[in-house]
Amino acid sequence: MKYLLPLFLLCHLLISAQSYSANAPAVKSANQAAQIVKQRYGGKVLKVKSNKSKGSKVYKVKLIKGNGQVVNVSVYADTGRVKEH
Repeated sequence: MKYLLPLFLLCHLLISAQSYSANAPAVKSANQAAQIVKQRYGGKVLKVKSNKSKGSKVYKVKLIKGNGQVVNVSVYADTGRVKEH
C-alpha cells in the first residue's frame, strides 16, 4: 500500500514527459535550423528567416555552397523536415 502513491506519481511523471516531448518542436530556433542545413549541404549560411505556414513555424535558410551555388531550403520546426527549393 505504501508503494502505490510513489508508483502512481512515477507513472504520471513518465506519461507527462512523453506527451511534452511529442508536442515539443523538433527544431527550436533559427540557429538550430541553420546548423541542420549547413551540416547537410555544407557551405556558408547567408540568411535565416522564420515564418508560419499552415499554422506551423518554417525556417527559410539561404546558403552558398563551396562551388558558388546558392541554395534555398525550408526547415519545418514541428518535424525537422528539410526541403530544398
